[in-house]
Amino acid sequence: MLGWRAIRFCLSKTDIFRTQLRALLRAAAFGDLRIMFPMISTMEELVRARG
Repeated sequence: MLGWRAIRFCLSKTDIFRTQLRALLRAAAFGDLRIMFPMISTMEELVRARG
């Protein structure tokens, strides 16, 4: 396990993660947006992040 940062932090602090995603969606109004999920180590983390 890589520790408690990046995507694991976001998945455990969903209120912060949602706020960050909302800000990204607002920024997308001004151009193309691509999101990279950092430090994914399991398929479960990817599914939860995209969910």
